[in-house]
Amino acid sequence: ITGEIAFKKNQDILLQQGVDIIDAVAAVLRKYPSVHVLVDGHAHGAKQTAYFLDLSERRANAVKAEMIRQGGDADHMVARGSGAVGRGTHVFITITKLDAAKRGP
Repeated sequence: ITGEIAFKKNQDILLQQGVDIIDAVAAVLRKYPSVHVLVDGHAHGAKQTAYFLDLSERRANAVKAEMIRQGGDADHMVARGSGAVGRGTHVFITITKLDAAKRGP
């Protein structure tokens, strides 16, 4: 699943195109409940500041909250903010672990 999880400028409010991508990720999480994910938030900025670090963390938490709202397991998600990254994607969602003992045959 690829695409930009976009937000209103300088806010942690998801735009619809971001929600659409999260819908697809949440469907995977419901199908494979043992998957663990890392939600890594970013903000556009020229240099690292407390503001951008806070914004990126709020964005990551907004994505996590939406995935939980759609049935994802909160215990299998970690959200973190990485601050300013210049121009680029606002949030990355990465599968970090798949518990082989819980997978089907």
